[in-house]
Amino acid sequence: MVVSKGGSLQVLFVGPEGRVITTTEPGSVLGIDSFGAIGSLASAGDLDCDGIEELAVGSTSFDVSRFSPDANGKVRILFLNPDGSHRKSTEILPEPNIGPDDNDYYPANLAFGRAITSVGDLDGNGVPDLLVSRQEYERNRATGDEGSYTTDTYDAAIDVLFMSVRRNAPSSL
Repeated sequence: MVVSKGGSLQVLFVGPEGRVITTTEPGSVLGIDSFGAIGSLASAGDLDCDGIEELAVGSTSFDVSRFSPDANGKVRILFLNPDGSHRKSTEILPEPNIGPDDNDYYPANLAFGRAITSVGDLDGNGVPDLLVSRQEYERNRATGDEGSYTTDTYDAAIDVLFMSVRRNAPSSL
């Protein structure tokens, strides 16, 4: 079982009577708290065929600079060892990942990853897929004419992440 508290994770190994036997904190190795609060957790299935399910961690952007590439949130897929420690990870950013424009106006704070869930195998490839939320956002930005602005509107959405198995995946995945 995996739980989050603020910006850290704990993997809890639970015995047959429901008691916690031991814990591991893979988040401290990853620096999870460095890119915002953990908004959600979900199983991502066994993406590298090692017999251990990967973990999808949705991180919102509340604790990062508005100029950070993580300002819209992200999903990180954690590949764990049998003892719950971190082995490798990969990041998924929203598309488009709308950043500040040339005039340093605010990026669209999409809160991508605030909610994430596994929904089963939608595309029939044998691997569970993920749904990830993003919130509605509006921002004003300069049009180039002095004193003239336009409003960009980004609708709330549920993104479908079609996951796939990576047999013999490289260690940099």
